[in-house]
Amino acid sequence: MATGPRMAVIANRKVGSAVSRNHARRILRETSRVLLRELQDNWDLLLVARAAVLEEPYNVRLRTLAELFRRAEVLREKAIASL
Repeated sequence: MATGPRMAVIANRKVGSAVSRNHARRILRETSRVLLRELQDNWDLLLVARAAVLEEPYNVRLRTLAELFRRAEVLREKAIASL
């Protein structure tokens, strides 16, 4: 059995063309990669990409994901203090 957090990213057709959907998924995977190290063990996460992710700068996406992970209580305590 796998240890550590697992994550899947999906994007529906509302995001745009296949190229836009793939780009949105890549953006979210890359942004969340930084935060995955700070998650508590054994979480399964599903991120749903929205069209706005294609226009937001990296630091806004990172803060938004960190806030969502904090509200879901999946971040370690020391990670919350450093963000």
